[in-house]
Amino acid sequence: MKKYYLDNLKWTIVIIVLICHTILSLNNEGLIGSIWAMPSNVPQYQNLFLYISEPWIMACMFIASGISAKYSLMKRSEKEFFIKQTNSLLVPGVLGLFTFFFLQGYIIMKYIIFNWNDLQYAPFYFKYLIMVVNGSGVLWFIQCLWLFSVCLIIIRHIEKNRIIHFIEKKGISIWVLLLLAIPYWLSAQFMNMPLFENYKLGVYLFSYLLGYYVFSNDSVIDTLKKYLPIITLLACFLGTSHCFTSYGKDILSAPINRSLLRCSFSWVACLFIFGFFSKYLNVDNKFTSWMTKRSFGIYLFHYFGVALAVICLKGHTELPVFAIYAITILSGFIVGLALNAIIPRIPFFRWCIMGISAKKKS
Repeated sequence: MKKYYLDNLKWTIVIIVLICHTILSLNNEGLIGSIWAMPSNVPQYQNLFLYISEPWIMACMFIASGISAKYSLMKRSEKEFFIKQTNSLLVPGVLGLFTFFFLQGYIIMKYIIFNWNDLQYAPFYFKYLIMVVNGSGVLWFIQCLWLFSVCLIIIRHIEKNRIIHFIEKKGISIWVLLLLAIPYWLSAQFMNMPLFENYKLGVYLFSYLLGYYVFSNDSVIDTLKKYLPIITLLACFLGTSHCFTSYGKDILSAPINRSLLRCSFSWVACLFIFGFFSKYLNVDNKFTSWMTKRSFGIYLFHYFGVALAVICLKGHTELPVFAIYAITILSGFIVGLALNAIIPRIPFFRWCIMGISAKKKS
């Protein structure tokens, strides 16, 4: 039976990421990543959305990707799986930087990190390399996903799927699932890339492997659905505590992004999300199918629309805050859809930027 809730979860998180990037681009509450920090006398209570969602959205994506890897490896060999992941993840994650996403690096360098005019006398190749280095943006996810796919193949060779067979035979109780918050927190303390805070390799690799070994088991999902009310209450308590103690601080950087409270909330929120989506959103209709087909493109390209809107609106404080946010989110969505429709029609670039081969396109 197809797990429609996984597809619905993925495109829902893409929309949440779009909203979070909008908030980051406009925030004035101490978070790094602002293109236009709105006047400090304008309270931005909508920032709470970022504080609530940021701790768990990408962990959920890696868990969902781990589940997808389980089903993918049931239909193809490890060699075929590796080739598929390389074409769809590594190619756009590397070549896409040099052919298109360096433009995102230009936006980040010019409007976020420093004044681009400081490099006016630098040679072009030097500017280009700086743009490439800073252009990874949303690509960090697919870069990590390819790396984790390779790690999974190696781990499978070592343990011969004994772990997954053991879990399928014995099952996992709700108490064990909750206590997994401890190793989840410990994994967040390791393999964190300096300067590039998105690359939290330890906790995201752990999430990916849990998706493959734990969350892909139907009995685990049934347990989450059974105890969903309890998980919901616990997630609300931890989320409220996290927001209360962290609001106004940079939650994207250490030490907050690896604190015990933040990681505990992140883990329990993941349990809630998978329990909720599997119980209530395991549906398929025209809208969900339409979003599923376009979610990857919206994820890749939405930031260009967000940045374009914020740059154009910058300084127009006469507009209501709600209107500024609405225009920016809509711009990110429309530009993401537009580029998702245009780039697959351009030979070579569709492969470099989106991993779409000519055979797959046809």
